Amino acid sequence: MKPNFVLTETSPPGLYRVKSGGRVLEVMTDDGPGANVQWIDDLTDPTVNPERVYRVRFTIGEPGSVTVGLESPEQRTGIVTSIELIRNDWSENLNSLHSGTAPGTFRVDVESGEALEFCVDTRAASVRWVTFNRSRRPRRNGLDLSELNPLRHFDIRLGKNAVVAFSNVGLSLTTSRVVAIRRVNPQRWSGYPMAAGEAAVAIRRAIAAADYEAADRLLTEAVSSILITPADEAIADDVLAEPETTGNERYDTLLATGFAYALTERGSTPLEWMTRPPALREEWLWDGDVEASAEFRSFIRSQTPRAFLAKNILLRDRDLRAW
Repeated sequence: MKPNFVLTETSPPGLYRVKSGGRVLEVMTDDGPGANVQWIDDLTDPTVNPERVYRVRFTIGEPGSVTVGLESPEQRTGIVTSIELIRNDWSENLNSLHSGTAPGTFRVDVESGEALEFCVDTRAASVRWVTFNRSRRPRRNGLDLSELNPLRHFDIRLGKNAVVAFSNVGLSLTTSRVVAIRRVNPQRWSGYPMAAGEAAVAIRRAIAAADYEAADRLLTEAVSSILITPADEAIADDVLAEPETTGNERYDTLLATGFAYALTERGSTPLEWMTRPPALREEWLWDGDVEASAEFRSFIRSQTPRAFLAKNILLRDRDLRAW
């Protein structure tokens, strides 16, 4: 970069590597507020690898600074010796993985030969074992590890046994020693698009556990996975196959209509099962039905795509997009 270049949270989107006070960190800027920061010489400490920071400022020849939150004190980093624009993605190989890691999809390989896939976002994290034979659908304590499962806690470090605690079944698992942690994709699961049947099963479990936040997140991820699939990339028949019920009429209708909407947005014709559900008997404001004011309902109604209005479901297009 030019000697007088100043790197801040509003700099052009990209991944920058900064050397400051004998340390190395990466700063990713985007079109949103703040920036993502991780210290690549100490990835094992989540306290110095916040998921998102409020402000950064680095100028060659001057002390750098990172401000984590709006009311947090400024943290000085030492004299900046270099700022380098690398690319529009984070470094691929990591030493650790935790809830503070910048959002993305990660593959973790362990000594036993198993491989795990983690999805970390700004709200939560999920995991599945990608080495399991999907036709066998193996289970441990009633948990299907070949499917997406929300996490309560996870501790992944190179050379250590990985600990994974699930939020929906009160179960913790420990793997053999971690031999590799690799970023697979900065935005989505490598297994996307998510099949409607897979989404329905996961949503049914979340609803059974009264975890509607997880159910909503899963539905959003499933519809998003169709929406973001490149237009020139075919979507497999098994992804679009008719799913079993979620156990909830509203979510059955929402899932079907969501897939129909996503295909229509891609310029494809929805399948029959996607348009079959009748309109709900009562209007449903997805995510906020009970506490919403009449004014807010009216506002969301004015923003709702016609496909959902026809089913008596109120939501916005952006509510269906996880990224």
